[in-house]
Amino acid sequence: MPRPLRGLVVVLVVAAAIAAAVLAVRQREGIKYILREALFGPGPVYQRPHLDPGTPLPDLRLTSITGVSSAIRPKPGRVLVIDVFATWCPDCITEAPILAALSRAEAGRPVDIVGIDQEEYPITVYQFARTYDWHFPLYIDDRHLSEHVLGVHYIPATFVVDSQGIVRANVAGPLSLARLKQLVAAELQPDARQG
Repeated sequence: MPRPLRGLVVVLVVAAAIAAAVLAVRQREGIKYILREALFGPGPVYQRPHLDPGTPLPDLRLTSITGVSSAIRPKPGRVLVIDVFATWCPDCITEAPILAALSRAEAGRPVDIVGIDQEEYPITVYQFARTYDWHFPLYIDDRHLSEHVLGVHYIPATFVVDSQGIVRANVAGPLSLARLKQLVAAELQPDARQG
């Protein structure tokens, strides 16, 4: 093999190794989850996020999958549902069609849904959203803000925030459509709110 061609092959092999290492690091949480499930079995213990109901939603600014930086907060007069997820997470995959159904069910009502993905590439999140027919804003949390600001330690984690910016519900683990609708309805009719 000619010397210049050998050099090119070496460069390509090194580049492929670096790309594989980067992908492995990006998927480390997925691998940890799969190993934990394999070693300890299903049925994780869901730990509720630290952001308690009745507290204001902290300032949170994230970048969307289209590259636009935005503050995550409810619009005036609207309820905000925040779902923290990852595309590799089995419980998030289970909940994905439920969020799509909620989005369709609440269309035309003062309810907004946003998804916050944990550290994945925008194209990965975009493909996931297309697979599950999601039509709501999606953001990438590449600075661990969902963990440090919202207190999320298990995904999926769902927050329901009233129109005044007060967290009214936080749930770790997948939710049924009925439970999600119940949490949203409680904020659309505050007199029906329990507790």
